[in-house]
Amino acid sequence: MISFYLSMLQTKEERDIFEDFYKKNYNRLVYIAFKNVHNKHDAEEAVAEAFARMMDKPEKFFSLDEKKRVAFMDVVVRNVSVDMFKKSIRESFIDDEFPEEEPASNIDVEREVVGKCSEADLKEFIKTLPDYQEEALMLKITHGFSYSEIAESLNITEATARKRVSLAYAKIREFLEK
Repeated sequence: MISFYLSMLQTKEERDIFEDFYKKNYNRLVYIAFKNVHNKHDAEEAVAEAFARMMDKPEKFFSLDEKKRVAFMDVVVRNVSVDMFKKSIRESFIDDEFPEEEPASNIDVEREVVGKCSEADLKEFIKTLPDYQEEALMLKITHGFSYSEIAESLNITEATARKRVSLAYAKIREFLEK
């Protein structure tokens, strides 16, 4: 991948600066992305996207000193990875049901109420949930994570994961009842 980026640069000096930066910072940037997307493949994809964005305006990257380049790319990688995670959650929340832990009677009532609400309205409402609730809910619903897996992915306790999902469901129920 680095050879592709190097081929886009005009001068040997730029290629040397970029290659040095890439080799020194790639693993750290993947780690930053991993904290947001929670898997290595997506983290590497986020870093590649961040470098691709940087290559759209390389003059900005090369006008910064080394410390500012690091900070700049940290921010770009973080933003790209957060956007990727939110997009994957929203895209995968199509036609998902509530988890099996809910009593059957609640599921039946919710399905009936959901039928009266448009899918777009429900998706828009979920976007308004606090990020920590939205993340936990999406991991539970779209990826089928257990509470212990959610806790591990978000670096929280299992009890906190259960509470976040429970709060998200409570807010969804309130929304659907209105």
